[in-house]
Amino acid sequence: MNNKFLLQDLVQSILDTNDLDRKEVEAFVRAYFAVIEKALFEEDYVKINDLGKFNLQKVEARKSVNVNTGETFEIKAHYKLAFAPDNKLKEIVNKPFAHLEAVELVSEKQSAELSKQHVMPEPAKASVEPELTQEEIIIPNKPTTKEDKIMEKKDKTVFVVTDKPAANDKKTPTPPQKPKKGKLLAWIVFVVIMCALIIFALWKTVFSDSTSEPAVKEVVTESAPATPAVEAVTPPAPKVVDPASRETLKVVRLERGKRLTLLAKEFYGNKVFWVYIYEANKDQINNPNKILAGTKIRIPKADPTVIDAKDPESVRIAKEKETKYRAQFSK
Repeated sequence: MNNKFLLQDLVQSILDTNDLDRKEVEAFVRAYFAVIEKALFEEDYVKINDLGKFNLQKVEARKSVNVNTGETFEIKAHYKLAFAPDNKLKEIVNKPFAHLEAVELVSEKQSAELSKQHVMPEPAKASVEPELTQEEIIIPNKPTTKEDKIMEKKDKTVFVVTDKPAANDKKTPTPPQKPKKGKLLAWIVFVVIMCALIIFALWKTVFSDSTSEPAVKEVVTESAPATPAVEAVTPPAPKVVDPASRETLKVVRLERGKRLTLLAKEFYGNKVFWVYIYEANKDQINNPNKILAGTKIRIPKADPTVIDAKDPESVRIAKEKETKYRAQFSK
């Protein structure tokens, strides 16, 4: 699966199996990707029936080495896209191979040991052969020749029986070797192409957001040596301000069926900023997942340096807080 499929390849594969207009198919595919991308940024995961579940996983910052220069640099923290296929999709993909049995691969060392084990029985057989010759020498001394003939017939029948399974073993693997081709193969190719394009598009957008962060930090480091006093300035101070001390924008009464995420979407433009509403009302909210209807909720005024739906850094910090609170109250 190292092949790369572009948007036009996916459109063409749909046109090959359906009688549709090219412009309509292109518009549908672009809108399909846009909806999935928007949902991932808002909810961190997207579940599509009969296809699977896409979710964002955070990758912590780590150090690496430049192969050309040998210099060490830090790869900033970012998010990667993970995909878990639906059970129906698993069945469709695995159906052509259902008749096969799972075989455990053997390493080179194990195969060498097995080959030795197969070689060992050969001398044992050689040791058995002289015993048979001794029995043959003893048999002529017996006066009863009829029993000997009966034993020979029995031995012959035993050899015939052992030959039959060998013939059956050759016939058994032949029927399932005919793979079924048709619409099933077309659907599998379509699903794989669509998944590859979705992962590529989302990875590109997430990676572009994460790479935009170092530019801001480089500007700060350049200004530091010119004016050492800048280090004493407190630009991050607004982000550490106690949420309870912020100016109140509005006080609302929580209606039945409403949640803090919906209030954050209404007043701040993104659901992830619900964490700041919770921090401003900690004195009366013990658990953000269990709030009684009718509770008065104070909406703090949005600080542009902290709450900005268009700023990826603000969204990232809010998501980190959200992850912490979810882990705290899920116990």
